[in-house]
Amino acid sequence: MKQTKYTKINPDEMFTVVVVRTIKHDTSDTMHYEYKFRVEVRETANDFINLFARLVVLYGKDSGKTYASMMDVDEKGFNAALMVLTGVGVNEWTDALATAVAETLLRETSLPIKKIAHAAGWSGRGAQGSFSRWFSKRYKCAPSKWRWRE
Repeated sequence: MKQTKYTKINPDEMFTVVVVRTIKHDTSDTMHYEYKFRVEVRETANDFINLFARLVVLYGKDSGKTYASMMDVDEKGFNAALMVLTGVGVNEWTDALATAVAETLLRETSLPIKKIAHAAGWSGRGAQGSFSRWFSKRYKCAPSKWRWRE
């Protein structure tokens, strides 16, 4: 039997964050901005991945069991399909979204780290601390230092 070859879908290339900045008010010495952002999902030729990527944008850090349920498939089959099509699991997908959001908002806005943490998928008590630990492990520095790097 001949094996079909295809390119695996990389979650790091699936999410684009678009930031819109408007002037909230202008004082004599400082402009104050309001930021709105949206996450766009790159469409692929695979409907399963397109649906899953849109769900990741809507629900962020959730379990494979939850996503499988949303897609009306069993968890084992869901995880297997995700691994075959992309080579990675749910956590890598939710991390790819969090990375895209965090990097873009840190680079393009002056939003407080707490709001960026929430936008990147962390919520509840201790969200900022959990986000900062995740970010520091990934980038080897705190989000506030990454923001002001050269």
